[in-house]
Amino acid sequence: MNDRPHLDQATVPPGGAASNLSDPRSAQLWLPWRMDYIMRSGEREPGCIFRNRLAGADDVEHMVLFRGEDVFAIMNLCPYNSGHVMVVPNAHQPSPETLDAAALTAAALLMQRSLRASRLALSCGATAGAGIADHMHHHIVPRWTGDANFMPILGGTMVMPELLPVTYAKVRAELFQAEDDGLPAVISCFEGTGSQVVVDASGQSIRLPLASPVDGEPLWRTAHLFLQSAGIQPQLFGWGGTAIAAAGQRSGFCFVTQKTAEAMDGLRFIPFDEAVDRLGSIPESEMLDEARKRNRGAFAEFA
Repeated sequence: MNDRPHLDQATVPPGGAASNLSDPRSAQLWLPWRMDYIMRSGEREPGCIFRNRLAGADDVEHMVLFRGEDVFAIMNLCPYNSGHVMVVPNAHQPSPETLDAAALTAAALLMQRSLRASRLALSCGATAGAGIADHMHHHIVPRWTGDANFMPILGGTMVMPELLPVTYAKVRAELFQAEDDGLPAVISCFEGTGSQVVVDASGQSIRLPLASPVDGEPLWRTAHLFLQSAGIQPQLFGWGGTAIAAAGQRSGFCFVTQKTAEAMDGLRFIPFDEAVDRLGSIPESEMLDEARKRNRGAFAEFA
């Protein structure tokens, strides 16, 4: 039996527009596996999902982009478009009317920082389309050149051009540029299987490569171009910085590459275990180890 979705013309009611059967909108799309989601719809995570994320200790896993005194930013796991960010007050309040001035101001400033060619919608209550009605939050939904085609219109399907961990890494690094005072981002760049990593061996001791901010250029692209200039063809796979998205964080990116040639300009590939040992107990060693653990799925693609 074919379990794939199909259009059943026999379900058009008597008197229906038989002449419009060629129009998918007049037929029914059968998605039987959706029943499992419907049956589990009442099994929500205990408590408030936003408060639970604030109480969590791993912002990368939970896609928390930024933590402030009054507000935080988090990626939407069911995005309307790539780069869909939610700005949420720390206080558990259902409406802007019940927020204090400090939280409202902080939310506006964070939206301003998060906004990149985006469409902004204030979500307040179920009638506004909110899936979480008792904790008000803002949605930031970017639009990109070439992000839309015939798929949503003819196929009813949104096309997301990149994976959430990649978008998360790009957006989180930009949110903290003002907070970091121009600190360079740490680059964890692994050979395809994850067994080797790129290090900067130009000095007396090795360290991970760094990408310094450039005005008008996103930090991830600066890191990408830096590796390219050394003869490496990298692919961004996710976040490689510190876990908690709060003051004092260090931005970092996890790249994966096929080792086609030796790197140049003081960069070279060495075994991962050797890199961890030689880096010692400095934060870069911990960041390298975490980047490898978080992005193991990337190595499977290159294996």
